[in-house]
Amino acid sequence: TGTSAFNNIEFLNSGSWSFSADASTTNFTITSGTVTAPTRLTVAGNYANSGTFTAGAGTLFLENTTTKTINAGSGGSFSSLQIIGFASTTANNFSVTGALTVASSKILEIASGLTVTSGSAGSVVINGKIDDTSDNGTLIVQNSSLGTGGTLDSRVRFDATGATITAPARTYGGIVAAYSS
Repeated sequence: TGTSAFNNIEFLNSGSWSFSADASTTNFTITSGTVTAPTRLTVAGNYANSGTFTAGAGTLFLENTTTKTINAGSGGSFSSLQIIGFASTTANNFSVTGALTVASSKILEIASGLTVTSGSAGSVVINGKIDDTSDNGTLIVQNSSLGTGGTLDSRVRFDATGATITAPARTYGGIVAAYSS
C-alpha cells in the first residue's frame, strides 16, 4: 500500500503484506496471514490480530476519541505503542519492546487477568493513565525506565530477571510486586 488513508482495513487470507509508506485507518484487522508494519501506523478505531503482526521498528498510534479495543493476538508485540486516545486490552497479553506512551488525559486500560509488558530495552511514559479492570490487570516492567508522571492505577510487576531494575519514587495505585527468576 502507499500513503493513502484507509477507512477500514482487514487482511483476510494467509498471504503476507507490507506497507511501502506510513498508513492510517479506522479499524485494523488481521484475520489471517502476516502483516509487516510501516514506520507509522495510526489506528483511530479497533486493533484486532488473529494472524501475525511484525512490528519491525514501527510505531503504532492508537488515536481515538472513545474507548477502542486492542486484541493483539497470541504473543502480540509492538515495537513502539503510543496511546493518543482511549484504549483497552480485551483478549490477549501483549508486549512493547520500545516506548509505551500514554498521552495526557488518555487512558490505557488493562483487562482483568491480562498483562502488558514493557521489555528490557523499553520505556514507559505515562502522561495520562494506565488503569485495570477489576484490579486484576498487570503492567510488567522489565526496565528502569518507568516514568513518574500521570496516573498508574494498575498492578505493576517489576521483572528483574537477568537485570537490575530501579523502581521510581511515584504514587502506585495498585499492587506492586518485585520478581526475578
